[in-house]
Amino acid sequence: MSAPRSHRTVRLKKNLRRSILRGHPWVFDKAVGSVEGCAPGDIVNVADEKGALATAFVDPGSPIRLRVLETKPNQKIGSQWLHNKLVAAVRRRL
Repeated sequence: MSAPRSHRTVRLKKNLRRSILRGHPWVFDKAVGSVEGCAPGDIVNVADEKGALATAFVDPGSPIRLRVLETKPNQKIGSQWLHNKLVAAVRRRL
């Protein structure tokens, strides 16, 4: 089994660590540094001055620039990840 592929890192310009780690799912454009070279839907690591803190997908053209998927950097996002999220969501509702 290979190691997770490293994602590009997008740096925050504002201190949002606490909000992200508590589960806030969005990061607006004014709080994000450059996303140059990123295409809509690219998976990126989110980092601040303390280091990497989350995995998100990016939308360079949206006011909601990042949508947080995991509060772990370099998280492999794929079909197994989606399956696990769906199973956990269903279990919370039973």
